[in-house]
Amino acid sequence: MLKEKVSVIIPTVNAYEELDLALLSIKKNSDHEVEFLVVVDPDMNTGIVNKDILAVCKKQAVTPIINKENHGPYGNWNIGAARATSNWLIFATDDQYFAPHWDSNLLKYYIPQRLVAGRLIEPGIIPVWKTNIKKDFGVLPSEFKEKEFIAWCANQKEEGFVKDGFFIPMLQHKDDYKALGGYPTAGKFGTSTAVSNDVLYVQSALKKGYQFGTATDSYSYHFQASSWKKKTLKPKIAGVVLTLNEEESLGACLDSLKWTTDNYVVDSGSLDKTLEIAKKKGAVVLKNKFVDFAAQRNFALSKLGGYDWVFMLDADEACEASLAKELAFFAKDIYLDGVVVPRKNYIFGRFIEHSDWYPDGRMVFFRPKLIEYQSGVHERAKFVKGNETTAFAKGHILHRNYHTVREFLLKNLVDYPYEYALVLDSQKKKFVASDLLLKPIGEFMRRFFLAEGYKDGLYGLVLSSLMGAQTLSAYAYLWELQGKRKDLTTEETQEIFASLKMKTHELKYWLISLAIEKSGGLEKYYHRLRRKTLKIMKGMH
Repeated sequence: MLKEKVSVIIPTVNAYEELDLALLSIKKNSDHEVEFLVVVDPDMNTGIVNKDILAVCKKQAVTPIINKENHGPYGNWNIGAARATSNWLIFATDDQYFAPHWDSNLLKYYIPQRLVAGRLIEPGIIPVWKTNIKKDFGVLPSEFKEKEFIAWCANQKEEGFVKDGFFIPMLQHKDDYKALGGYPTAGKFGTSTAVSNDVLYVQSALKKGYQFGTATDSYSYHFQASSWKKKTLKPKIAGVVLTLNEEESLGACLDSLKWTTDNYVVDSGSLDKTLEIAKKKGAVVLKNKFVDFAAQRNFALSKLGGYDWVFMLDADEACEASLAKELAFFAKDIYLDGVVVPRKNYIFGRFIEHSDWYPDGRMVFFRPKLIEYQSGVHERAKFVKGNETTAFAKGHILHRNYHTVREFLLKNLVDYPYEYALVLDSQKKKFVASDLLLKPIGEFMRRFFLAEGYKDGLYGLVLSSLMGAQTLSAYAYLWELQGKRKDLTTEETQEIFASLKMKTHELKYWLISLAIEKSGGLEKYYHRLRRKTLKIMKGMH
């Protein structure tokens, strides 16, 4: 192949030492003329462009493309591709050292409708992709054994194109890139459990008949995770617990937060031993008059701007040991803004696994400057700044929720339904007579069948029924709030009967589906036939 010009696109935020080495290695070890497209994001927390990055670009005589907002590497690869003047686009990252002949060894394997990746050599801090090679030549650029790495590369004999591999660096012809529509930009590269848009991009290409794989003799060394190791080696994490007379549960809650930097108890007037326990466990006590839960949590956040992360718990919750390890790992991720954590609810003496009580994911681990709580029946954390890059934990919050049916009834059939009715009324939801029957039945069926409450056994039946009763209470409150209309029109009565008939049909469908799940052989086939017949009859009506 003629030595054409290639466009190397490198997104960066703060890894200036890595970028310096990457640019230097490309200049030293490329066979082709290189057009550098270094796309610089501002820091997602401060909004400021790293001056060290700009100094490296000046040193290497590279004119950077500077963004006003943080677009993340996928967005920046697209920005660089739009600026490229060559026909050959090479998508790379700022934490790679490129070995001699890396570029020509990519291009020699190109054919139309083929995406060609290079082979990464990595120290193995993060599990190595199966087509990469685990070999430690240094974790940080300052530790890099450059001569040893180049000598190792020169001794490798493997040559060829393998239809598998990691995704950087990746060579594409500009026509192929345009035909594929560029990289998707949801999520952020580097976030441990965020959407991997390079994976989605390649999957989309394969569906369109493209090839993707690795040039086995094009090497680069990947300083795995060096940027975040330096950036957030010791992130400051604040545990926050709201309290009001929580002497029975607070101790266990705070014990589960021993892994955080500091813990804070935000108290709204406890008269028992809550504050004594908090101080004994080493927590800082903040006192604030209670207005609602959102205001109480926002008060806490206003005091914790000096922390990198906040973990928000209630006193009747605890952090699993496995979750603590996960969150400590997530906290080092510079691309991450928040983590959604699943909750195990302990109700009536056991953990509920279905019935829409699990996974019960909550945004409870986040950067404090990016979140504000909004009021509602259940307050919710909402991003007001940042990129909203979110990970999903596997470990759990353990929630000791309702111990007795009486405790459940007092809260869920009195307080919550009234608050929900107020929300419905404020949203101009007009009371409809049929809601008194259909909404509770619908809620029961949703939880017991669609959310598989039946798998929780009698617990699931009881909980699904009680949540149906909660919905009935809410609409009864709405009726009261809107003037207790006395009449029940003929049209409404007919609508109720017609809707109940439909619900009966729906109930039959779910009962047959349950029978299918629990049966086998000819019996399963019989029930499937019954369900198919039921669908046909529904269509006829």
